[in-house]
Amino acid sequence: MSIDILKMSVPIPKLMNHQTVLFVGPHPDDIEIGAGGLAAKLALSGKRVYFCIVTDGGSGTLDPDISIERLAEIRSQETMKSASVMKVKEIFQLGFPDGGIFTSDEVASKIARVLLEVNPDLVICPDPFMPSETHPDHIKTGLAVNRAVVIANYPNMAKQNHVIFDKTQLSHFRGRTIGYYYTHRVNEMIHLGEDDLKLKMDAIECHQSQFPKTEDFQLILGYLDLRSKWLLAGELSAGAEGYFVLGSTHQHCFPEINFY
Repeated sequence: MSIDILKMSVPIPKLMNHQTVLFVGPHPDDIEIGAGGLAAKLALSGKRVYFCIVTDGGSGTLDPDISIERLAEIRSQETMKSASVMKVKEIFQLGFPDGGIFTSDEVASKIARVLLEVNPDLVICPDPFMPSETHPDHIKTGLAVNRAVVIANYPNMAKQNHVIFDKTQLSHFRGRTIGYYYTHRVNEMIHLGEDDLKLKMDAIECHQSQFPKTEDFQLILGYLDLRSKWLLAGELSAGAEGYFVLGSTHQHCFPEINFY
């Protein structure tokens, strides 16, 4: 069968067509850096945007004198400030130890509970299969989202994973689109306008603990600008972000999506 026929029959869902979106970040600031443009574009267009942060961010410093607990508190406050800037409906902070010992299965059960509460059409997370990714929190977060999306598709699987729900949530068990950021295999590009970019940059700047020097912040902005130019390849737009997108049909026994 021709891939072109499959692409027409089972197309990649358009990210902007979703109404309720859960963004999942391994650490405070990952969503803003990796997917802040999409979050801004969705929020500005009136869509419902939610954030879920997996770890407490307590290891994100080179300062040996600040405690894990104090840094986690600072980063939680930065996350809330950023989410306010982005007009996020609600933030779920799961509180796993930044760079510490926990499993993706543990995270998956908690994310599944969030999915059944929020009932998003689309879940955005880091690509756990990016070949150059070495940070365990990023890999575990992506794998956890994959598992959570399946758990939140079947009531009995939720029971198997000790995910508590009530009968009012039965309609929330369904397939959902997954979009990966921090990915090497872009199959959907989001064009960003000036307003989208400004909101993204304002949100990133809320994470002051991660950019103690002006040069650090400028370095991030420079990288994001270069990545935008690479994705756009000469197209006219203020900026761009790339995602690998899987509709619910693509997520199981559908290897052809890798050739779309």
